Amino acid sequence: MEYIKGLLVPVRGEIRRVAVKNELKALQETVGGYIETLKLAEGVVLICNEEGKRLKLEPNTHFYTINGDFFLVGENGEEFGDLTEKQMEHLEEILA
Repeated sequence: MEYIKGLLVPVRGEIRRVAVKNELKALQETVGGYIETLKLAEGVVLICNEEGKRLKLEPNTHFYTINGDFFLVGENGEEFGDLTEKQMEHLEEILA
């Protein structure tokens, strides 16, 4: 999978549907540093800046336990994958 479709959740502002190249450098650029992954639910992975708290990035107003922007993606076996339309709609509703 060359690009991953998911939700970019910035510290402040609107959640956006984006497609990010499925490679480490692009994912790091998306969250502003080394990545850390957290499984949120079946089929949903949160990718955030591993050093967000240490770097004192601003807490994310959509999910206060995460500092900095984060990216929500799906799972494709052991790899990242696209979020489905239904997952995106559900997550947008929860995080709004």
